[in-house]
Amino acid sequence: MDVKAVLVDGSIVVIEMQVAWMSAFNKRVAYNLAKAYANQLEKGENYPLLNPAIAVTITDLFYLKRLRI
Repeated sequence: MDVKAVLVDGSIVVIEMQVAWMSAFNKRVAYNLAKAYANQLEKGENYPLLNPAIAVTITDLFYLKRLRI
């Protein structure tokens, strides 16, 4: 399950939940966060217009052990 929320201050929160094993999950989390951050700007807009982007990832402890984090 993935949810993208925009807070009142313009910050973007990407919330992901993972219950099945996926070997590239950590890369997917990083990609989705980077995409949410970068997609705020149109071509030629200034970087100071970017709002913070936050990733919240919900997994179980067993899953984290398999990632070796």
